[in-house]
Amino acid sequence: MRSSLRVLLGMCLLLSSCVFGPAPGSQWVGMVTPPARFTMLDGTRVSIDAFSGKTTVVVFWKSDCSKSRRVLESMRDFAVKYEQRPAVEFIAANIDKADKRQAVEARIRQLDSKKILFAFSGNDVLDEAYRLFEGIEVPYVIVIDAHGNIIAVGGSAGVFEGAVY
Repeated sequence: MRSSLRVLLGMCLLLSSCVFGPAPGSQWVGMVTPPARFTMLDGTRVSIDAFSGKTTVVVFWKSDCSKSRRVLESMRDFAVKYEQRPAVEFIAANIDKADKRQAVEARIRQLDSKKILFAFSGNDVLDEAYRLFEGIEVPYVIVIDAHGNIIAVGGSAGVFEGAVY
């Protein structure tokens, strides 16, 4: 009985370290942004450095992910709220494969946001920016301050809602 209790207690401790361990991507907080480039919908390439001097919210998302949809909708609403603050930029970088482009474009039309910049490389999780930020989940939210330092990372809208004020 005692050995079973010890095994059970050990398993609980192991599982709790997985659940309550550091948040995915949290190692980035406080670091300088890597030299990421985004492939925009029209094929142009934009460097993250182009947003220097502005707080920048980046959301990596997939078109078939319901959590991504909710975060993008929150991002759209948040962008409208901060529309009068030109010092905040919003980038939604899709990480679907190239054959999902129509689904991606349909989702973007549904969002109907002029304040969000949309990127799509068609390279799935091999997207250059996603790899540089060591993307591990979708949605994957990163907030960069005006000096190019990462100030928040996570997988929900709460990340940018808490970091941008």
